[in-house]
Amino acid sequence: GKYGADTIDYVFTAEPVLTTIMNKKDAETYGKIQIVSNIKEDWKALTGQDALSQAGIFVKKDALEAKKDEIKDFVEQLDKRLDNIVNHPEIVKAELDMFGTTNEQASRFGFNSNVIYEIQKDNQNKIGMVTKDQKIDVNEFLKSLGQETFSADYFVDL
Repeated sequence: GKYGADTIDYVFTAEPVLTTIMNKKDAETYGKIQIVSNIKEDWKALTGQDALSQAGIFVKKDALEAKKDEIKDFVEQLDKRLDNIVNHPEIVKAELDMFGTTNEQASRFGFNSNVIYEIQKDNQNKIGMVTKDQKIDVNEFLKSLGQETFSADYFVDL
């Protein structure tokens, strides 16, 4: 492939971008892209952990004390959305379809509802989302990277 005038030998990318670029039939690279490594699978083989930590929710202590119910509601809604993307991609597809045509969706999000559905259906979970039943042990993740871990005070049950 090319980036400007430069030739590219490899790209490190994630879903849903990977599926989008692999299926773009009018692209110069169509049919020439090959997956040589799946980071999620490599990570599991290396660490035994089912998921690779990519994001977290961080709340200031005083905000948690002042708005605990609102934060709890937010987390419950987030848990429901994560469950949908992992276990019910047809719901997510229908919700994304409310944002217009697939071209309008792609323009807004960089992917469309068809891509999300294809990479999540049949329990594929190529996006690598984690539901509340599949929590990642953050400290194990940090240890595997040789980083300092967090004390129990940093973790809150709502």
